[in-house]
Parts: sequence; structure tokens; C-alpha cells
Amino acid sequence: MKRVFVLFAAMLCAAMPLMATGGAESGAAGKAVPKVTVVGPGDVGGMPAKEADFVGRELSKRLAIDFEFVPILADYMQQINVRIAGGNPPDVFVASDKNHLAQIVQQQAALQLDAYLDQVPTIKSKFTADDLMKGKVDGKLYAIAKRPYMRYGSFLARGDWFQALKLEQPKTLEDFSAVLKAFTFQDPDGNGKQDTFGVTGTDGVNSFPPIYGAYGTVARGQWMIKNNQAVYAVTDPGFRNAVAYIKGLVDAGVVDPELMANKGSAASNKCINGQAGMMYGNFWNFYKPEFDTRIKAVNPKASWVLLDTVSGPGGVRSDIGWDVVSTAGRYVFSSALAKKKATLDGALRLFDYVTTEEGQRLVLYGLENVHYKLQDGRAIPIDEKVKEITYLFQLQFTGRDDFPYLMNKYPWSREPLAFVQKLPYTPIYNGLINNPRDMNPSDMYRYEEEQITKFIYGSAPLSGWNAFLDTMYRTYGLQKYVDQANANLKAAGYLK
Repeated sequence: MKRVFVLFAAMLCAAMPLMATGGAESGAAGKAVPKVTVVGPGDVGGMPAKEADFVGRELSKRLAIDFEFVPILADYMQQINVRIAGGNPPDVFVASDKNHLAQIVQQQAALQLDAYLDQVPTIKSKFTADDLMKGKVDGKLYAIAKRPYMRYGSFLARGDWFQALKLEQPKTLEDFSAVLKAFTFQDPDGNGKQDTFGVTGTDGVNSFPPIYGAYGTVARGQWMIKNNQAVYAVTDPGFRNAVAYIKGLVDAGVVDPELMANKGSAASNKCINGQAGMMYGNFWNFYKPEFDTRIKAVNPKASWVLLDTVSGPGGVRSDIGWDVVSTAGRYVFSSALAKKKATLDGALRLFDYVTTEEGQRLVLYGLENVHYKLQDGRAIPIDEKVKEITYLFQLQFTGRDDFPYLMNKYPWSREPLAFVQKLPYTPIYNGLINNPRDMNPSDMYRYEEEQITKFIYGSAPLSGWNAFLDTMYRTYGLQKYVDQANANLKAAGYLK
């Protein structure tokens, strides 16, 4: 009898922690705690194991769910497709792109979310129509997409070279060309050598977005709307004229001769090392303190400034193409959740919560008084703890309120951020347009880039432009892409 009692007591003690905490299946009131798993592409920054994910634990606690984010480090889309085909999709998972989302919907693996919007009131109030559109297929909502970050791109130039050569910032395309010639041939660094060039870039023929904008068009591979029709960039007359202008810069010898070969940080390194005087890029790469330190180490007098827009033909102001329907992730709720009410409710609560002000603080900054302190309503990061929260971007499922976040974390970014937001932009819609189902665009893109490169560098005459476009339509089926784009944009309400 004594042995039986001891065994019973031991079993009771072992069960007590589960009774107290609810375990994975029971809550404080005896209700089941749903397990909610979100799967997405992994990152080299690393996602900690579930037991080490302190923010994940806090989300579980606050929302009465058993939450886990599971990263897939390789072959993400293939692994998701295998799980869908096997009838075992994750609760919530990322569609790799708009075409993948359309495929998932076609497989009936995505839950239509329109009927559930009232259960995510924060998302419903904070998301714009364009934000919601990113998760739609044929006008119906099948994914919750991350809200976009702010615009960070602009032409940046050596402010001290402007001063040394007594130049003003360019206001027209003619001024722009003259500045590049001065940066190349007038010894702007004062070392008595002709060892500088005007402009470099990191995106080949797409290294000049504001130049395309000055001609009323956008860069290669982008879709815009003109006269209530979808227009693919290279078919727009302004695009050819922009290519002719860029060819003139190359012919004048003011462009980095390694422009087409630049990868990664090669172009920005040339700027930092004093070889190039201008580059289109992300202002973070020049204004962030660690980059500024590198710049000053080469030349303490070096300074970089953001350039305003310039006028092109007919008074068109230079701008960039900005994809108003792009996103860093589309989160699909498995159609299987329609029969798993508790899990679905938990997933909806999760996504709505990380969009609230309180939830944003958690997934952006970590734990209060551990990773940040709240001061006058602002989250002030605790510097020595920042390294612990580098993985949190993987839990920012609905994006972030970008401006207040950046102001809190990087107060020095206020002025360049405000400057870039004032630059005009042309709306583009790449994030909404699917490839025709029977078409693979990779060959078309390759031909397009190769041919434009030949035009710019003179190995093909610009008189062959119409023949180039004819090949795009005849050989690579461009009209099918145009028809698909018009259908997508019309279904989304962007075309009448």
C-alpha cells in the first residue's frame, strides 16, 4: 500500500506543473491552448530555438496560444510545395512571391480571409487598400502582406566636390551631365591626378532610376500605367530616349567602366574610397555612423549629399519607380484552418496583435526594461542588449510603422528620410502582376538586359531599337505579359 501511495504521489507531483501552467493543451480556465505555427524563409541571422525565443514566449503568454516560428533555411518554396502536395501545410506560411500565391490559391490550399477581417480590427484600420491588395488573387484576399518600408533611395553625391569645383547641384539633365564631367576631368579631389569618375552603380542598366524618370518612364523590368493601360518599361518611348542619354554619359567617359560588373558593395566601396563622385542608392549606406566613419577615415573632409530632382524633356521631373503593391512577405493561412477554429482564432489574434502599438514594441524592440526603456512614449533601445534582438524582424509579420521605428532607433536618419519622402515617384505595379501560366520570363529578361547593355555601350546601334522590341513581342511573347498585366490591374481596380 505504501509503495502504491508513493507512486501516486510522484505522478501527482509530475503533473502539477502542467496543471498550473495549462501546458500546451489547457489554459487557466481549462480551455485548450491552440498551437499556432508560422513557417517562413530562414535567415543567416538565425532564429533561436523555441525555448530561447523570449519574444515568442511572450507572445504565447499574452495571447494564450502556443506559438512557434519555424524558419526553412534552404529550398523554401520547394519544401512548402511538398507539404501542400502531401496535405500537410503549415498553419500559416509565406508565399514566395505573387506567382507562388496564385499557385497556392489554385491548389485550394489558402484560406480566403475576407470574411475574417472583422476579427483583425487593427489590421483592418491600419492597412490601406494597396496594403490589402498585395494579398489578393482575382480580387479576393488570400494572404496578409507586410506593409512596405519607406523609400530610402536617391542619387547621392560628394558635397565637398561640389564645393571644391564651385558647382551647384544639377537642376536639369544638361546640368547633371556637366557635373559628371567635372567630377571626372577637373580633379575634384585635388590630388593632381585624373583618377576619378562621375558616377557608379550596383544594378547595371538599372543604376539610373531618376534618369528614366526624367524621361517620364521607369527602369527596365517595371510596369506602370499610362492612358488606362499597363505599360512595360522598354515599350515606352521615353525609355529609349533615356537609354540614349545614358549612352551619351558612357561615351563621355564619366561612368564607372566596371558598372556592369559591380556586385554587392563594390560600387559603394568605390564611393567611400574616393573613386566615384555619385551613385544612386540607399542613403543608409552613406549616412549611417559606421559608414560615415569609413568615409572620414579615407578623407576627413569628405561629405555626401542627397540630390534633388532634375528636369527632363517637357519639364518632367526626375523620379523613381516605386512599387505601390510590393511587399516583403505574403502570409497565407492554410485552408485547413477552416476546420480548426481555435488555431485559426489564435493565428488571427497573433497577426492583429503584432500590428498594435503594444505588439509592435514587442516585435521591434523586445522586452521592456530588458531590451528597451519606455521614455515619453518612445521605446529607447538599451545598447548592450541590441544584439539579442537581431532575429525579431522574422516575427514582424505585418511589417512595421516605419517612420517612428526609425526615429526611435536612428535619430540621425530624420533629415535624409524626410528628404527622400518628398522626392516624386511614378507608381509601378510589379507586385500585382503575375506571369502568364504558360510562360517563363527568365529568357526574356536575359535578352532584354543584354540588348539594352549593347545599346548603351555602342555594340548595337540605337537605330535597331524597333527590331529589338519586335523580337521581344515575336520571340519572347511580350504581348502575353501585357495582356496578363492588363487583366491583373483591371481585376484589382487600377484600370477602368
